[in-house]
Amino acid sequence: MGRRSGTHNVMGAVGMVAAMELAAEDRSSFAARVATERNAFERAMTEAGAVITAAGVDRLPQHSHFRMPGQVSETMLMKLDSIGLSASAGSACQSGAITPSHVTKAMGWSDDAAAESVRITFGWTTEPSDGLTAAAAVIEAGRA
Repeated sequence: MGRRSGTHNVMGAVGMVAAMELAAEDRSSFAARVATERNAFERAMTEAGAVITAAGVDRLPQHSHFRMPGQVSETMLMKLDSIGLSASAGSACQSGAITPSHVTKAMGWSDDAAAESVRITFGWTTEPSDGLTAAAAVIEAGRA
């Protein structure tokens, strides 16, 4: 009859609904909290000479994509990884690729500029001052 026997995962469904309700209740405060840290991060990075991608336009509050002119992102990522700060080169949709991101290329960036780009994401565990702490780590990695 086109049906399959088995027991529905009712507890799993109820748990999923509860988790989604909690996330929805916290969405506004989460967005405000991570935007504050992202903005502090970007101010510090701009002062250090970074170019912030899409600065001043509406975008997701937890993401920062930037480039440090003269700093190859892969080298910086290895230094950041060694101190426990996770980041990625290029755009989110190009994560793990070894060629320049088609997104940065579509923005008109050269291969060299695309190779300098880094993405940092702030999340649920982000604490006050994490933006400045992350900026200090990235700036130091760029100097080392």
